[in-house]
Amino acid sequence: MKSVYNIFRKSVKDITRYYMLLVEETKSERLVGSTNEWVLDNYYMISEQEKVLKVELKGVERGRWRVERGRVEVMWNLLEGYLRKSHHQIDKALFFRYLSQVQVSQKDYMNYPEVCALLPLVKTILISELAELCRQLEASKAYHYTPTDKSLADKAYLDEAARQNLQMMNIFNSLKKMTKLPVAELLDAVSFSEKALKGEKAGMYDQMQDKTKEDYRAKVVRLSRSGKWKAENGKPLSEYELVKALVKKADAKSEHVGWQLFPPKKWGARARS
Repeated sequence: MKSVYNIFRKSVKDITRYYMLLVEETKSERLVGSTNEWVLDNYYMISEQEKVLKVELKGVERGRWRVERGRVEVMWNLLEGYLRKSHHQIDKALFFRYLSQVQVSQKDYMNYPEVCALLPLVKTILISELAELCRQLEASKAYHYTPTDKSLADKAYLDEAARQNLQMMNIFNSLKKMTKLPVAELLDAVSFSEKALKGEKAGMYDQMQDKTKEDYRAKVVRLSRSGKWKAENGKPLSEYELVKALVKKADAKSEHVGWQLFPPKKWGARARS
């Protein structure tokens, strides 16, 4: 799979080129049609995400919480398939349920870095789909709109125009939802490691401040990547298996899971709540 960041850069370039064509049309006081008005009215989101996703995607590919390229491709295909089946219309509750069900059915649980990568990947896919639509519109010279053109009354043309308008609307509406979605909400809904930590009998993790929870997650990621925790067959535990083992051990001792994550000398990280 190509670099996700490179896919994003190419998509933004193509959308921007089409946007500038529309700007020239409006400067000449020509109509552009309702589908193109979505681009003119919402291009600011693309401009904003050009800066935000540059940082987020580089983090996914090369950052401290980077995700293996093979896993990025698996997640990309999963998200792309969902978005196309839903016609790029994201309902948060249904989206969260789908991601949880897929993990359970495939017994393949996403770790913290992968869950955090979901948002930038979804936004990138939406933007790449928008770029493809803009390329189609540009190729058919759809930035020109003449109400008196008789060919516009053709049923096939009208059906395709309606499809493009709906797709454009759904992409921008979904992109807006994803830009406003807090990572903490996504973690609560989708991460099984997070659910396990919140399910400890001591009940302390769920009441902690966000910064403390971030410290705990970072510790879990480090422990998981160290490969020191093994299953009975000698294979390293997955992140979710590791968290379940830590919580089980803490519950057996009627302790908070923080005692399992941090050595006694580092009790300060456990106490901030």
